[in-house]
Amino acid sequence: MNPRKKQIVDAAHRLFIEKGFASTSIQDILKEAKISKGTFYNHFTSKNECLIAILEHVQEISDQKRCELLIGKSKDDQDVFAKQLAVRMKMHHEHNLFSILSTVFHSNDEDLKLFIKKQHMQEMQWTAERIIDLFGVNSRKYAVDNAVILLGMIQNLFFVWRLRAKTGRTPEEVIQFALRRIKVIIEDQMKLDDAFYPENWLEHYHHSILAEPEKLKQHVITQFQGFLTKIEEDNAIPAKSKDCIHFLLTEMQMEEPRIFLLESIGQTLPLAFEHTEYEHELLGVTQELWRFIERIG
Repeated sequence: MNPRKKQIVDAAHRLFIEKGFASTSIQDILKEAKISKGTFYNHFTSKNECLIAILEHVQEISDQKRCELLIGKSKDDQDVFAKQLAVRMKMHHEHNLFSILSTVFHSNDEDLKLFIKKQHMQEMQWTAERIIDLFGVNSRKYAVDNAVILLGMIQNLFFVWRLRAKTGRTPEEVIQFALRRIKVIIEDQMKLDDAFYPENWLEHYHHSILAEPEKLKQHVITQFQGFLTKIEEDNAIPAKSKDCIHFLLTEMQMEEPRIFLLESIGQTLPLAFEHTEYEHELLGVTQELWRFIERIG
């Protein structure tokens, strides 16, 4: 995200928190960001696009943090899963997204509500896939059921707790409690052969997990080649940062890329482009790398 675009997004974010999304006008954003109307429309067509940029940025950071938590860990480690689920909750709290999203759900903007619905369903499908990792392939038939139950359980456990308690439980504590309940539910489901949702109910929302590894691999290579072309002639970017991408592409083009090297690059590369105009774009490209690692890991 280039500096000017980030300036607009940051200003819009502050106003959405202070005034609410519905009460914030484009004129408010222009004044807060200290920019002209022409500058705003060079980057966005509406305040809706500002909010979408905020939500996409938070999702990209969350996805990367979740992938990093799995480095060197087993996919069936419940502690890791609890921390991964907690990432999204903490990020939403850190960026004050709960109050912003609540105003959107009560608005009449169908396109924006559709975008948020898609993000929610992607989260549901990711949770379903991770439940299979935790409880084995025999839980696949009930994975969507249990993703819905788990996320709903966590949300309501927090809500009811906060009605009475001055101090909250940590997200990890609540998630672990809910997981213990889910384990019992899964055992019961297997005995009764009782599933509510078909197991492929949400598949089209999370293409990355379902895509063939080779297609994902080629997609990652194409994304990084495009990014490298864009920065190749920029002298402000250190040569070692460009060399790192060259190394990544060489590794990705091997028949069997080494996961530990990809993980190391996935962790360090974003730091090399932090506070540059390429920071946001690289985050999105790196997210595709993490999806590939998740798929072949």
